[in-house]
Amino acid sequence: MEKEPLLTQVWEIHTTVASEEAAKAIAKTLLDSHLAACIQVAGPIRSFYRWKGANHDDLEWKLTIKTSPTKLESCWEEIRRIHPYEVPELLASPVTQASNEYSQWLLEQVTPALVFQVPRSWHLRITGRPENAIPGKNTAIFGQAIGTLQLPTGPSPMSVSFEKVAGILSRFPNLHFEPDGAFTWGSIDRRSKDERLWQLDGMIYDRENRIEYVELKGNCDRATWEAFTQVLSGVEYRPLVVQWIDQGLWISEPDFRRCIE
Repeated sequence: MEKEPLLTQVWEIHTTVASEEAAKAIAKTLLDSHLAACIQVAGPIRSFYRWKGANHDDLEWKLTIKTSPTKLESCWEEIRRIHPYEVPELLASPVTQASNEYSQWLLEQVTPALVFQVPRSWHLRITGRPENAIPGKNTAIFGQAIGTLQLPTGPSPMSVSFEKVAGILSRFPNLHFEPDGAFTWGSIDRRSKDERLWQLDGMIYDRENRIEYVELKGNCDRATWEAFTQVLSGVEYRPLVVQWIDQGLWISEPDFRRCIE
């Protein structure tokens, strides 16, 4: 299929088949494979068309298939693969306007359950949010539909100084801080069966006595994350952004925080 600019989070694919059973079979395949979030079947409808030199007048069932930009091509090719017609009708069009709630629900449905699980280890970069950050497309992260960010001029240094952060973090229980900015922070043991072990290995980089960014590997619970990022925000509570390095995505810190268990 031809590539088009994907400017919306909801796309519709339309096709027709000769029976309700065939329509149900296509719908089930697309739902089971997380290629579509919703399929409506209408019919019978009456179709007049020309095929191999003759006019035809047949009853058909019409499928309206809702999918996302990232699954559009895969959904299209799967319909083509399983469609009973030699030359199926396949039409795709973007939905020009959809509610945020519906868009989020759709993204969740077309993302396999495995992606919803929090990774055992993160690789992140935390830095200041520049004033010219531009909202980007939504993507599924840790089971949430999260709006990404574009940073036209790159990240912005934080307002807090290296000495200030070093002094505060050095007093945190079970956190070992090195003079060069390297640190390790982890839980000692589980105090109850509901708690999990965690560890963060990080490096703080500074420039002109301001924190430029912090690189993190590992994972932690939400309370630990909030305590750490509050230190980085400083007394001015400057907004932060998080780069999920493995995926190449920038996300606002509050959005990333709500994904953490």
